[in-house]
Amino acid sequence: MSRPLPTSALYELRSYLNGLNKGQVRLFGDVNVRKEFDKFRGKTTRQDLRRTFSTLMQMIGPISSAQQLLEHYSPRTTEEFYSDRELLLRWRVNQLPVDSWLK
Repeated sequence: MSRPLPTSALYELRSYLNGLNKGQVRLFGDVNVRKEFDKFRGKTTRQDLRRTFSTLMQMIGPISSAQQLLEHYSPRTTEEFYSDRELLLRWRVNQLPVDSWLK
């Protein structure tokens, strides 16, 4: 699976890759992802990270964007299990132009 990289990250990535030994071709080690997340045990879970990502995506765009990036078949899955509904509601309410209404 491939994903686009932010243009601003390309310079840092090129610098990193240019500094690697010629025999080293991998950017990341062969460590199992779950083992890497074990380092965060007690602090956060993969589900926490996915939920935060989905919630942020829903703040800047439609739920279909989060659904597509998380590769969910149904938007219901994204909304029910990968959304902080309270945070989204609070954020949306704060976007209302209340100041201009009170003037």
